[in-house]
Amino acid sequence: MTRKIISLDIRSDKISTLLIKTSLKGHSVEAVSSVPIPTLSEVHDESVNRFVAALENSVKGMDLSGAEFVISIPPNLISYRNLRVPFKDRKKIRQVLPFEIEPTLPFPVEEAFLDFQAVRQGDQTDIIVCAVRTPDLTVIVDALKSLDMDPQAVTAGGLPTALCLARFSNIATQYLFIDVDCCCCTLYAIISGQIHLVRTFQFDPSRTAEKYDVIFRQSLQFLAAFEAFYDFKFEPAILCFSGEGIDADVLKHRFDPVMEVSVQPVNILNDIMKSTRLADGLPYSPQDYNGALGMAALEIPGIDMINFYGERTLFKRYWEENKNDIIKTSGIALLVFIFFMFNVLLEARQLDKSIRSINQKMTLIFQSTFPDVAKIVDPVQQMRTKIQDIKEQTSYAGEIGDIKLNVDILNEISQLVPSPIDVEITQFVRGDDNILISGHTDTFNAVDEIKSTLEKSKLLKNITINSANLDAASNRVQFKMKVDF
Repeated sequence: MTRKIISLDIRSDKISTLLIKTSLKGHSVEAVSSVPIPTLSEVHDESVNRFVAALENSVKGMDLSGAEFVISIPPNLISYRNLRVPFKDRKKIRQVLPFEIEPTLPFPVEEAFLDFQAVRQGDQTDIIVCAVRTPDLTVIVDALKSLDMDPQAVTAGGLPTALCLARFSNIATQYLFIDVDCCCCTLYAIISGQIHLVRTFQFDPSRTAEKYDVIFRQSLQFLAAFEAFYDFKFEPAILCFSGEGIDADVLKHRFDPVMEVSVQPVNILNDIMKSTRLADGLPYSPQDYNGALGMAALEIPGIDMINFYGERTLFKRYWEENKNDIIKTSGIALLVFIFFMFNVLLEARQLDKSIRSINQKMTLIFQSTFPDVAKIVDPVQQMRTKIQDIKEQTSYAGEIGDIKLNVDILNEISQLVPSPIDVEITQFVRGDDNILISGHTDTFNAVDEIKSTLEKSKLLKNITINSANLDAASNRVQFKMKVDF
């Protein structure tokens, strides 16, 4: 999927715009423009109109359809402050931020839009706070929206370049980055991939000869401010710069009496975005477009930066401010889900065990009922089949009303056998058309008498004595009779 990002680096005197396309194949800069901003008028509406016209000219000829806009505003509108707070939670930091920053701001905190980034976290959290006057931010955002450019991010000018150097370069463990435009200079102390201190100051653009002296004096104050806030020294080995009107040799010569540093210009295209292609014939200059390209370099992978505006940031800010609660709730939900799944698996295991037990019982019942069946596959279905076969065999024997019940046969035998005869029936086995009766009595004559009396029955016929033997142990006659229906 191809993304189209338009970066506008707005400074006090000009707007540097860059259109970059990014896809799986890589990144390519398709268009650039650098448009001057006319001198501001004493009439507010006239100044706004001139600014809108400059914005419109900066994207003239560029394909804006489906583009994402990232903006940086002039650094002279930004106030940077370092704070130390006793907690890590971003939501809590944001809640106390206005009260902590208010005494140090040059304008009322009620008129400021604040954002911050953490530097280091321990028992206390060091943060860099950025503040911009809400009216100044509103003018810029409204001007962009009037041209159908709704920005996803609005950050501080120069900061994206510093973040790119901190994140992606291997310049040195400690170094000083200087961002310069026509009337403003911003100093960044970068240590081990983190920006630790930022300060902005202005100078008179008409007094070019004094610019290096101002930068030098402000840099010394900057180093002193660092030592006042942090518990370790900042000893930069390299001084790198971006912006217009800076001579590296002159700058090094001015710093040499105090510190030995090497001075080098920054080129985001060659140092960071090495694989990015430039369209043929583009008038690309690193000092003009480092800021715009730096914003794109951060926006492509979605790296967090100071952001005063933007839908994507609102979502990320919500995550950062409520991260602990979200993680805690998600953890509880995960535990509940695991417990629920454990119960489901336990119940399934118990149910499976119960089913296997029932299947075993059904098999045992089937085996005891039909011991002649050797292969048992589905005892329930086989039981149904066997019962159905028995029903069919029974139906062939006659109507249900003609079937003689066992209880009636036993009652008939009990009524016919004379009560004086000492007899005990020990086995009664019924077949389809006869009964086998086993028992014992006191004499052989009693056996004959039982046979004679049963022959008088209307239910029974063909009484046959199969055997009659005297048991020496019990001194009783054991007999077996076959009785036909």
